[in-house]
Amino acid sequence: MSDILRRARPVNRVIFDPTNDSHIESFKTFLETGSWGDVQFYPEAPYIDVPATVMVRFSRHMLKIQEKMVQNTAVEKNLKCAISDIKKKLIL
Repeated sequence: MSDILRRARPVNRVIFDPTNDSHIESFKTFLETGSWGDVQFYPEAPYIDVPATVMVRFSRHMLKIQEKMVQNTAVEKNLKCAISDIKKKLIL
C-alpha cells in the first residue's frame, strides 16, 4: 500500500439526506469553504457531480418538491460492486 493511502484519513461517504443535521452541516461547510466537512457524498444520477446532487436535493427538500426517483438497476448494481471492491482493497 502506498504512503498516501496509509496516511489518508478514512472518508465517511454517504448518500445526501437533506433531513440529516450532519449532512446539512457538511453542505454548509462546502458553501463556506469549498471543501466538504466530516461527511462527504456520492453523486447521484442524473447529476454528474456531488455539488449539483446536493444542491438540487437540498433545494427540492426546502421547496417541498417531490423528487422523481430514477431507477436504473444496472447502474445501482455496478455501483454496489465497485464499492464492495474498494472496501475489500482498503481492508487488505
